[in-house]
Amino acid sequence: MTDGRDLITISRLRADQTCSRLHWFKYVQGFRPVHLSEPLRFGIAAHDAIERWWMGEDIVKITDSIEGKDEYLVAKLKATIINYPLLWPDRDAWEVVGVEVPFKTPLINPSTMNKSRTYMLAGKIDLILRNKKTGDIFPVEHKTTVIDFSTEDQDYWTKLQMDHQITAYWMGCQALGHDVRGMIYDVLKRPAQRPLKATPKDKRIYRKKDGGLYKGQREIDESVLGHFERIAEWINDNPGKARARKVIPRVEGQLKEGLQDIWDHSKRILLAEKDGLWPRNPNACHQFHTCSFWDCCAYGVNPAHDSRFEQLNFCHPELEGLST
Repeated sequence: MTDGRDLITISRLRADQTCSRLHWFKYVQGFRPVHLSEPLRFGIAAHDAIERWWMGEDIVKITDSIEGKDEYLVAKLKATIINYPLLWPDRDAWEVVGVEVPFKTPLINPSTMNKSRTYMLAGKIDLILRNKKTGDIFPVEHKTTVIDFSTEDQDYWTKLQMDHQITAYWMGCQALGHDVRGMIYDVLKRPAQRPLKATPKDKRIYRKKDGGLYKGQREIDESVLGHFERIAEWINDNPGKARARKVIPRVEGQLKEGLQDIWDHSKRILLAEKDGLWPRNPNACHQFHTCSFWDCCAYGVNPAHDSRFEQLNFCHPELEGLST
């Protein structure tokens, strides 16, 4: 078994909410896939670039330095990141209090105010800002998503009123000694465009008039530069669909309800650990993409003997050192 099982993070809760067996693989046994999915690779690289910008690096230099084996993914990432500063035209009005700030605080039952004897609530806050004029503190969460967030009434924003991550980070900021006024979400659309491929020769239809291909057909694959330019054009033409920044409030009742959710779900995890009950959820196997542990559940593959997986000594690699 892996260390770090005394920490409850929102990533851990989400894994268990998705599938108890997934939670067992990741947070009890400590297994992780060696190769990450494209959405995860995009999100991690975007977070790294955004962190560098907040630390004072020039966005052009950051974008130029982005590298990777998948040139088209790199082009997509560059087209997205180069526009990030447009979310913060008032950048000079903010003081950076901390970047990638870890926290650990007692997990509390809000109904009784008793502390858990098993778990601590932990996480890592992307960014903490102080408004230079008012002195108010705001934790910031960076997100990349394919979900539509272009209007106020989108489910994306409504769901955040119940989001447990906001509750956890709010409590984390308070544990660090900050009086939080709201949480800022800055969101970038992860472009859905795929590289355009050449039309198979047997599918090509040429115009009789000039011998050219009909619209929508291609003789050659789209170049990396062409892919970058096509995505950049879409972003420039659709700023409201490509990026957004909003303050998400929390009132006392919302914090209490969110903490109760976290507490109750942590109790479920504790009972599962005591009884060794980790049922599979077949409905989640292909929910967004094929689960990394699909072969383990479907075909009995042992991740301990498969080169596609590694076993960590600490099940929260982003928080190593926080465990009691």
